[in-house]
Order: sequence, then structure tokens, then C-alpha cells
Amino acid sequence: MIGRPEVGSEEEIRELEKPCFATQWNAALYDDECLLVVPGSHRRPRTPEEMRVNLEDEGRGTMPE
Repeated sequence: MIGRPEVGSEEEIRELEKPCFATQWNAALYDDECLLVVPGSHRRPRTPEEMRVNLEDEGRGTMPE
């Protein structure tokens, strides 16, 4: 579920409510614009704007400010 752009908010909320005992570390390998960090976004479902961006151009759209 999480990580699939087409998943809706209800399914995201169900997944976010499950306990997780893992660590994920994301780091840019190159100085480019491919890594976007949105503080706190791991604790909430995506906004409609974030969902739209994820579905466009395989997630390479322009993220909202």
C-alpha cells in the first residue's frame, strides 16, 4: 500500500495507523532535484495536490510549496 501512487487516503490512513518498527533512510546520491523531503509527511496521508503530482509523470512533477 503506501508507496503506490494510486492508493486513496482511506487506505493510506489504515496503513499509517499500523505500528512500524523499522527505519528507512533516504539520501541523494547526486546533486539533483530527485529527492524531495517533506518533514512530517510520513505521519499523514498525502494531500490531494501530492496525490496529483505522484500520478503525473511517474511522480516527477513539481511538488507544492
